[in-house]
Amino acid sequence: GGGGGRGVGPAGDVVADAVAGDAADGGDRGDRGKGKFGRSDVVTDLLGIDAATLRSELQAGSTLAEVAAAQGVSVDVLVDAIVDQMQERVDAAVEAGKITADEATEKLAEAEERVIAKVNGETRAGN
Repeated sequence: GGGGGRGVGPAGDVVADAVAGDAADGGDRGDRGKGKFGRSDVVTDLLGIDAATLRSELQAGSTLAEVAAAQGVSVDVLVDAIVDQMQERVDAAVEAGKITADEATEKLAEAEERVIAKVNGETRAGN
């Protein structure tokens, strides 16, 4: 049974952006060349696979949820881990004065929904 993931684009990049919390990560210096998964071990550690393996799975059309299931990791655990990491990055951005506490609340309110959608390979029009 073929997947219905066409037209999503590079889902790995979208999820990587969510994982890396790019919105809260404006003035990052350093390892741009590694790609965002290179800076974010939370997903790969949780799944017990390396970033290259994860990337190739995503490029082959698997969703993060499917990769997690294959590794025996529940989607809820995966989403919680990603959201926790985003929370840390947003908190750091607030402390650094990059965003206000209100902006942080707003970003995090959207974050969980967006992470759940990305993990499941769904895309939402808008935003």
